[in-house]
Amino acid sequence: MTFMDGYVEDIDANNMVIQRALREIDERDLEYILCGLAGSPAEAIRRNLSRRACEAVDREVAKLDHSVVSAQTAASREDFVRRLAKFRKYGAPGFVPGGARPAATDTPTALVAFFTALCASIRAEGPEVCAGLVESARDPVVRKGLEYLADGLDPLLVHGLLERLKESRLRQEETLLGMMVEGFDSITSGDMPGITAEKLRAFAPDAAPPVA
Repeated sequence: MTFMDGYVEDIDANNMVIQRALREIDERDLEYILCGLAGSPAEAIRRNLSRRACEAVDREVAKLDHSVVSAQTAASREDFVRRLAKFRKYGAPGFVPGGARPAATDTPTALVAFFTALCASIRAEGPEVCAGLVESARDPVVRKGLEYLADGLDPLLVHGLLERLKESRLRQEETLLGMMVEGFDSITSGDMPGITAEKLRAFAPDAAPPVA
């Protein structure tokens, strides 16, 4: 059996597993794995890295003394195969090369899956992959975040812009929740409909008046 047997075919299932395994190793281990590696195993790994990452790791691999790192290379490859087997067994969340699928982002579990897949997409294809996800993103904050990544904005600027969106969302949620509580309080107090409407409009003066 040769290194990465069963994972070298260029299909979605293999690529998803390779990407998950790559995310769990550090750059030095990747350099050891690729040191002296050629043929389809090397190609399988490289197609799941961005061009920038390939160039960076190639520069570092060229500096390595193959005779000195041979034992570490064997250990790193053995560890990588174990990780491949783990993700093949339990499955890898949905990244599709050539265009990641947007995931639901309305629960903590969904957000973990979404950002895990997005991270894999960006690592394999670069931030430009985000542009193809913007239109299908259902959450406004996620949509804006994807736009900022696709545009290559500075990380600190992205953080600041998203923080402002978060604060606006929190204020809106607080207003809506307050109106819900006030609405039920007004009804249980026996208020007339017009009074109920006025109490609620105190939370949102710009809200449209109730339909007669």
